[in-house]
Amino acid sequence: MSERQSGYLAIDMGLGKTRIVLEYILAHHKQQADHTGAVLVIAPLRVAVSTWPLEILKWAPSLSYTVLHGKDKDENFKLDRDIYIVNYDGLKWLSKKNLGGRFFRGLLILDESTMVKSHTTTRFKLLKVLRAYFAKAFCLSATPAPNGYQDLWSQYFLLDRGMTLGQSWTKFFNRYWYQTPYYQTIVLSQERLKEIPLACAKSTFRLKAADYLAMPKLVVNDIYIDLPSDLYKKYKELERDFVYQLSQEENITAVNAAVLSMKLRQFCQGGLYQDDQSTYLVHNLKEEALIQITRELQGEPNLVAIQFKFETQLITDNLSQEFDQDIVIPRIVGGISADKSAKIINDWNSRKLPMLICHPASVSHGVNLQAGGHYITWLALPWSLEQYNQFIGRLYRQGQKHPVIVNRVLIRDTIETRIAEVLAAKNSTQESLLEVLRDFSKNTLTKS
Repeated sequence: MSERQSGYLAIDMGLGKTRIVLEYILAHHKQQADHTGAVLVIAPLRVAVSTWPLEILKWAPSLSYTVLHGKDKDENFKLDRDIYIVNYDGLKWLSKKNLGGRFFRGLLILDESTMVKSHTTTRFKLLKVLRAYFAKAFCLSATPAPNGYQDLWSQYFLLDRGMTLGQSWTKFFNRYWYQTPYYQTIVLSQERLKEIPLACAKSTFRLKAADYLAMPKLVVNDIYIDLPSDLYKKYKELERDFVYQLSQEENITAVNAAVLSMKLRQFCQGGLYQDDQSTYLVHNLKEEALIQITRELQGEPNLVAIQFKFETQLITDNLSQEFDQDIVIPRIVGGISADKSAKIINDWNSRKLPMLICHPASVSHGVNLQAGGHYITWLALPWSLEQYNQFIGRLYRQGQKHPVIVNRVLIRDTIETRIAEVLAAKNSTQESLLEVLRDFSKNTLTKS
């Protein structure tokens, strides 16, 4: 790896992607005689602010760094440092700075590079311009293709300016897929599709946790709930007519298919948001299932995944009523400060919390929770495979001493069944890709 100009580290969570990169930077730093540019690390916020600084202090304390976030970021940018760290949302601010003298011929690190898996995003467009300053680039992610092979083009383009998958998204897409007038994507040739992982393998280093660590068992347990007949009838009416009737005078209406999908998911979780953003409660079936799981766990910590704000209140109210006491359940969701989240994470890992409620997006990267427990309950599955795998990976990772039990509470014959099927299909595609990358990496290491 030390001789590479670019590469993708498709390494499972817990196998030390950050440390590998730091070793590379140290080797490059020691050999550097031509005064090439500094290192720029771009990462999700929590990873940028917390994980990278801690990893540098642990594995490469001789390297100087600064984090370009918060009110001091302009002053920090003026500092002379080996490594500059910024989160993806800071790219717009960074793009307005004079980068040439600082990073010319330097090293660009895209941590959790699936944050730029779409070529249409502002992030990708900004990075496409910034990439010209850097001589070297590396991408890091355990889940390079969470939605399929189409996620790969923009990431590999930022690595090598199109050497792996071509310089044009349109040409890449048209070689392997066809889009119908109804925006359905059709694979042109399954045989031709095999070209993609083989092309990526040449610049990708793959490590699978099970090959190197004694990983505990991962058990997925689906708990199905049937809607009562009157509620199921209401659900099907909403699905068919895009309308849920609250009373003779008032309805909740879904204006298009995307909104309908959201409304159906809300229905399954027990509530519907009204126009004024208040919640109309439909049922508490998920909370009843959670109560049963809580009783069976007998005090073992439970990491609970939700999707909607109203779920927190439903969980709190139902558990308080069931156990006849006021229960306050810590949560890490949107709007919770970094300091408060850090305190909650510390309490969890100290096994002080019997339950922790999280939105998967709020703890999907750079958070280690394996010391606090080994039970996960999905009250609502996400459409995103990346969120799904990353959330499970908070517990199922190096250092976990117990089998990880994943309970998924699903309402039968609803959109939740479809989400589970989509996640399974996406995971199958990604696993096929990772196996090709793994085999190529093994063969390369054996030959060397």
